[in-house]
Amino acid sequence: MDFGETLDRWDEMIKKASATTQACPSALEAWLEEHGVGPEAAAEGRGEGDSEEAGAGRARLKRGESRRLEAMRPQAAIDLHAMSAAEAEAALDLFFEDVFRRGLEKVLVVHGKGIHSKEAPVLGRVARLVIERSPRTGRFGKAAGRDGGSGALWVAIRQDR
Repeated sequence: MDFGETLDRWDEMIKKASATTQACPSALEAWLEEHGVGPEAAAEGRGEGDSEEAGAGRARLKRGESRRLEAMRPQAAIDLHAMSAAEAEAALDLFFEDVFRRGLEKVLVVHGKGIHSKEAPVLGRVARLVIERSPRTGRFGKAAGRDGGSGALWVAIRQDR
C-alpha cells in the first residue's frame, strides 16, 4: 500500500468517526461548533486564527452553514510552491482580494509540506499568518487528502463587507 492509499483510508476513518460524532455531538463539540471552531481547528488547538486580533469581529457561522462550507469543494486555488516568503505573502494578498471580488466562498491555498526546504518549512507558516490577518478571510483548516492534506489549507472568504 502506498502513502496515497494510506491517506485515503485515514480520511475515510475520520469521515466515519465524524458522521457518528455529528449525529450525537458531545457538549464540547457543540460548544466548539457554536463558537466557530471546527473539528480541524479544535484538533490543532486554534479557531479562526491564533491571535485575539485576528479573530475579533469575524462572523460566526451557524452550525448548518459551517458544515456546508466545510463539505464544499474549493472554488479556486493558489499554489505557493517555489515562492519565497515575501512572494507568497504578496501573492496571497492579491489572491484573497481577487476571490473576494468574484464572490467566491471557499478557496484552497497549497503551500506544500516543506520537504524540499533547505531549512525549516516556511510557506505553511506564512500562509497561516496572511490568512489570520486578512480582512477577506474567515475560518480555515487543513485541506482534505484529495486537495493536498497537510500541505494545503481550505479558507472561507468573508463576504460580509
